Amino acid sequence: MTTTSKERWQEVTAAEPCPISGIPTVSFPGVSSWRTVLPVLQALGPKTVRVAFDADAVKNKTVADAQQACVNELEAHGYAVEVERWAIEHNGIDDLLAAGGTPEVYAGDAAWQVVEEIARAAGVDERDSDPDANDRRNRKSQSTLLVELAEAAALWHTDGQGDAYATIDFGGHKEHWPIRSKAFKRWLARQFYLEHHKTPGTQALLDALNVLEGEAMFAGETRKVFVRVAEHASKLYLDLTDANWQAVEVDADGWRLVDDCPVFFRRAKAMLSLPIPQPGGDVQDLRRFVNVTDDDWPLLLAWLVAALRPVGPYPVLTLHGEQGAAKTSTARAVRAIVDPNDAPVRCEPRDPRDLAIEANNGWVVATDNLSHIPAWLSDALCRLATGGGFATRTLYENDEETIFNATRPAILTGIEEVATRGDLLDRCLILQLPRIPDSKRRDEAAFWTDFNTALPGILGAVLDAVATAIRNRPTTSIQRLPRMADFALWATAAEKGLGLRPGQFLAAYQDNRDTANDAALESSPVARYVLQLGDWEGRPGELLTNLDAAATDADKRLKTWPKTPRSLTGTLRRLAPNLRAAGCEIDEGHTGRGSNKRRTIVIRTTRESCGPSDPSGPTPENQGFSQFGGADGAGSGADGARTGPDDRRRNPLSDNDGAGGADGAAGRQPHSNADTGGEWGEV
Repeated sequence: MTTTSKERWQEVTAAEPCPISGIPTVSFPGVSSWRTVLPVLQALGPKTVRVAFDADAVKNKTVADAQQACVNELEAHGYAVEVERWAIEHNGIDDLLAAGGTPEVYAGDAAWQVVEEIARAAGVDERDSDPDANDRRNRKSQSTLLVELAEAAALWHTDGQGDAYATIDFGGHKEHWPIRSKAFKRWLARQFYLEHHKTPGTQALLDALNVLEGEAMFAGETRKVFVRVAEHASKLYLDLTDANWQAVEVDADGWRLVDDCPVFFRRAKAMLSLPIPQPGGDVQDLRRFVNVTDDDWPLLLAWLVAALRPVGPYPVLTLHGEQGAAKTSTARAVRAIVDPNDAPVRCEPRDPRDLAIEANNGWVVATDNLSHIPAWLSDALCRLATGGGFATRTLYENDEETIFNATRPAILTGIEEVATRGDLLDRCLILQLPRIPDSKRRDEAAFWTDFNTALPGILGAVLDAVATAIRNRPTTSIQRLPRMADFALWATAAEKGLGLRPGQFLAAYQDNRDTANDAALESSPVARYVLQLGDWEGRPGELLTNLDAAATDADKRLKTWPKTPRSLTGTLRRLAPNLRAAGCEIDEGHTGRGSNKRRTIVIRTTRESCGPSDPSGPTPENQGFSQFGGADGAGSGADGARTGPDDRRRNPLSDNDGAGGADGAAGRQPHSNADTGGEWGEV
């Protein structure tokens, strides 16, 4: 806003910036006519108005008095007011800009201090000024009033990066919001309007939030914040994310609704509410809505109870099948029981940052219709399953980091078995969905109506199983712990609550691990030729030469075929657990000393069994776990082995398997629609 007697009245809209200042400008003829700009500002709709009265205001009482009244009126209309000031040698702002100068800009309380300083210098008597000016010295700024209104909220911060939060009482319940969130800003602006019957200025609101963040950081308590699932005092809490901020409390005695939850949940924008669970439900009701076989049913139930466990590791649920096998619908239904979301299944993330943001803003990460998992995503999903962080530069900051640290349950869907790397497969529950006959298909509206009707009872049944797991976990043991040991112990402890027979989950899980090993070896062009070598010892370069001689040209042209001894060594390290499960041990060593020291690789076949056996009683390997879990397989021994009645090892790439077909309870039966245990319709 520029005032100068040399300029005629003009209105410059936002589309026509002042040719000198470069910003939209409204000027008026004479300082006494400043009120004529108010309707112009109302039409333009700015949030911030910058006032630039002539520099001679410091010795012109009329100009200083008008400037003081103008700033006061603009604040009363809810604008964030800034004041420009410059040396008196250039009287008007146009003179300053034409000479290449730049004014000093003051905002918030600093702007008022400048205005009052100019008024005192000009000799303005407060009694002769604006009627409201008599108490201006004692008047509080909008930002100060906002800070005082926020005293009704409890301010606190998290550990680690120390994000600032506020807990407010609203509608008879407590809500927890980040101080920079839209929800808290809207609450604070509403409190200001209710108290003062006008809207706060944008700059005043930002100034107040800065102060409140400082109060939360340096005067508030340090607390933990959770998303959807939390643990406190040996009890599990599930946030229903409803309008009343209710939660479900689960312990060994069962579950119950609580209105005043002792843990602090935060809510992301896309999170949806869970229904109030109903007691007396039956988890078998879920069979009507998920297209899984009888063999895979225990694995799906195990994933559900694991997803409601407050600490990891968490298995990655992978759903595969032909087109029309209801992979997406099954994923959506399963997620809706644990963590309903406005976008329940999503496309592949573009980079680790996108995956980290998705995990930070929800409890379950569900990725749909994958055709390929690149190496970076495979590694990121491994970190997500068992724990890991992601750091990136904070936007608009040079030396600040933003840290995303989350362990989350995950769901992947795809026609093909997209998980091919052994470390990810080791964390996967692989479910092959059968084909759905056309006669069994249902329309989507009816399907989801029936599902939403059954959901409260299904959720209640799953919570019953979680309570069973909490109750049985201290006395549950597995003689030889597999990988993802905490998950296996938790699912085994929940078997009775899930309606499973003792050992039924472990049998299905071991069969699933065998399938994962097979998939890892079949997806590697190197594994086939390593298994054909038998016992071998030598340097990595010699081994690569032998493998190149045995491999076909087509295999050697693949991107995954190692081109150097170093890449071959890395490939063998990644395949080592899977090769060991197939009866092939890979060891690395050195020969010679000093400058003659050379790396060696030893390949030997083995018949040693190291798989899990009957969970009959506690052993030293599995003691020391809390109710909700501890270290992932610490001291659990060899990984990925299998025991059967004849203790045989299978070579999935050999034509003469010798262990094909069903192997007792752990054998995988052929998939058919009859395995789904009842009518199931695709959506």
